[in-house]
Amino acid sequence: HPDDRDATMAAWREAEESGGGALRGDHRLGGTDGGHRWFATRALRRRDGPGPPSWCGTSTEVEEAHRMEAALRESEAQFRSFAEASPAVLWIVGEGGGLEYLSPAYEQVWGEPREAVMSDLRRWADRLHPDDREAVLGELPRVFRGERVVAEYRIRRGTDGAERWIRDVGFPIRDAGGRVRRAAGLAQDIT
Repeated sequence: HPDDRDATMAAWREAEESGGGALRGDHRLGGTDGGHRWFATRALRRRDGPGPPSWCGTSTEVEEAHRMEAALRESEAQFRSFAEASPAVLWIVGEGGGLEYLSPAYEQVWGEPREAVMSDLRRWADRLHPDDREAVLGELPRVFRGERVVAEYRIRRGTDGAERWIRDVGFPIRDAGGRVRRAAGLAQDIT
């Protein structure tokens, strides 16, 4: 494909000149139908015998994988656009207990930068009202067991110490095999 030609040829030249003799790259190749499809090319330089080195390699069609990657990127962009604009706090916690995502609305509702909580989930727990903390912390394991939970609790905002009521709906995110891999939720200030 004309858009891939320069980068592909540069990769070939670099593989030849590097002495390592390995080429890896994805590019589109033209077919007899006039269309182009994505291929993954992998080649090794052979140095056996007299004369110039030869190359041995494969070009494997990866069109479907490229389509799936593009669809995934589009889906991710749509999610981020929605989450970044939502007045509700969207959160995702991974199996290891760390936050994987926290929307900007967190800063408005909780009154502290989301980056601080992303690196230390205990900071979120520290904002829970002492009378509600134990019950709220008990909900996340239920979500990882596959339950949908609704919790209402109080927090103390980081910026001004104001008490706010939160309604948090937590739900499991399962993989293709049905195993819960993440807990996610939507939290809203219902004060």
